[in-house]
Amino acid sequence: MNWLTDIRWLFLDMDHTLVDFNLTERNAFADLCAYLNVSDVGGAFATFLEGNRPLWPRLEAGEINAAELRYARQRYWLEQYRVDADPSVVAQHYETCLGNYVDWFDGVPEILQEWRQRFGLALITNGLSNVKRQQLKQMAGLFSAVSISEEVGAAKPAAAFFQHTLAQITEPLRPEQVLVVGDNYKADILGGKAMGFRTCWIGDESEHAKKEGADIAVSALPKLAAFLRRE
Repeated sequence: MNWLTDIRWLFLDMDHTLVDFNLTERNAFADLCAYLNVSDVGGAFATFLEGNRPLWPRLEAGEINAAELRYARQRYWLEQYRVDADPSVVAQHYETCLGNYVDWFDGVPEILQEWRQRFGLALITNGLSNVKRQQLKQMAGLFSAVSISEEVGAAKPAAAFFQHTLAQITEPLRPEQVLVVGDNYKADILGGKAMGFRTCWIGDESEHAKKEGADIAVSALPKLAAFLRRE
């Protein structure tokens, strides 16, 4: 993989790549249930996920906007559990809870500090501005560029999203000098390839063999760090 020696910037997805967002969601939802006096945290969380997960592909496709996602995902579980609360108010509280947590995968903060010495680091995330900005406060200025879909007005895999990130970089940069790293095959890998970037899929390496597109696949960020150290 001699092409790795050409990489100058790493465009890093956040959720499920750098941080364990499943854990973050569970922690934040437990706080929300305490606020609402809902005792069946596990069941309510499963219902929340049932309503929430189908909404994100629709957001990425431009079928709904962030405000609609915020409202719909709370309304779904509140109705199922017959909780008498305004979904908009509940959404605000839940997002405050989410912003309080940054549940890094093992070794990631140290890897990012190591990479800062060699590469430009950009955070690229399909997410809600208030949540991500609160989480960024806990990341000690690790990233020289940040693109959050709600702020950009476009979500990965749209070219406009990646162009927003490139616009923050002042040095001359060829597409092949960028490595997009993420767990979402459509948003991160196909979106990055369409821009001419190199791509690294974080996921099941055997599953990757069934797909086409990513330049490299690893099960977790430490494996990518090991590859980059050898180059």
